[in-house]
Amino acid sequence: MKKIIALLLILSALLLASCSSTTPAVTKTGEEPPVQTETNVRSVPAPLQTPDYSFDHEPTVDEMRAMAVRAMRDIVTVQWYPEKTVRYNKEGAVSQKNFEFFKERFYMGFPYTSAGMGIFQFLEYYDGKTGCLHYTDQSSFNETIGTSCAGATCWGLLSVCNSIRGNCVSNYLTIPNGFYPLGEVTYDPAVDDFNNLFTTQIIRDNGDAKVLEGYAALKPGDLVVFSEGGQEGGHTRMAIAEASVVRAGGAIDPEKSSVLMQEQAAHDTPDESTGVTMTRSGEYSKEYSFAELLKDGYIAVTTAEFLGEKPYEKCAVTFEGAADTLKDVFAGKLISNYPMATVKAVLHTGDGDTALRTVLLNRKNIGDGSAFTYDLANLSNLATDRRVPRSGAFSVSLEVTTSTGEHFTPVTFTAN
Repeated sequence: MKKIIALLLILSALLLASCSSTTPAVTKTGEEPPVQTETNVRSVPAPLQTPDYSFDHEPTVDEMRAMAVRAMRDIVTVQWYPEKTVRYNKEGAVSQKNFEFFKERFYMGFPYTSAGMGIFQFLEYYDGKTGCLHYTDQSSFNETIGTSCAGATCWGLLSVCNSIRGNCVSNYLTIPNGFYPLGEVTYDPAVDDFNNLFTTQIIRDNGDAKVLEGYAALKPGDLVVFSEGGQEGGHTRMAIAEASVVRAGGAIDPEKSSVLMQEQAAHDTPDESTGVTMTRSGEYSKEYSFAELLKDGYIAVTTAEFLGEKPYEKCAVTFEGAADTLKDVFAGKLISNYPMATVKAVLHTGDGDTALRTVLLNRKNIGDGSAFTYDLANLSNLATDRRVPRSGAFSVSLEVTTSTGEHFTPVTFTAN
């Protein structure tokens, strides 16, 4: 009996030892995988690699919608941590609001900022293997990294829709810039500035019934938008599924009807179970009832592509100008039918490749047109860059990444 008791004590001790050691966290079906704590190897559950949103065939409208959802979802679900603590002040609707990202923490979703837009700017500084964001310039963080609610939805749409224009804020979500109200909702088609769009007034002018029918028409990739003419700010969300509509006596029941949406919106949701604070800058699946949308003053909008009124256009980037000399190249222009996200001037020599300069284009450039027609005169000083050989064989190419995720080399100057 003493031997049995001794054996049981030994087994108990072994079990206690194994329970006190670090074991992988169990993820239940439907839950997000946990983020490892600082004491473990730093990693992210799904590191973001350079995405490609293009099609190798003529896509259906449903395929285009799904791609727009995916492109925006990359923004609101990317997991990252800053190389060092970054503090910045967000301009615009929440001016004087300070944001802080700590180097010891993981975050989900792009930083909520006012001037950035696309994912390729973010990826210039992002390590997809570790999740580290190597961007430490606090003075320009707000202008370079991240996006706003309008920028995130705009970015998702620009992966497949090139009919929309505007800078994703002031000229965004208006009919002249390629957005159309869903259902039978109407408003002044001449309004071309988001700051002059009052959605609560549109709801009053059209009546609840028409606005609710607009919600009922929502499909993946469509948007709902709220704006009080820039006075009280605004917000926009993207539908990720068809609206679920319940009717009673032919009329829509706004309390029982709903739609799943994703959005960019800054808020903290600490995950105490992992020991690492996860600050969400977005939601990738949140249900809203029609009653909530109506109460908050949203109208539903879509694009010509999603209405089937404009076919999908394959992305193309061309060079306009001469390429006889390097000076000629930098006097030309790059022209694209989708926004250009990055433009790189790269020197190729026998010693290897050197990035002479990388230009990051954002939503401001969409508004002023430079993301579609980029004037290379902005890079003219590179024609005399000291890193460029004065003799011998070398070449300089311009490499472009567009909002579709495609990479182009529209021009290369070669010296023999």
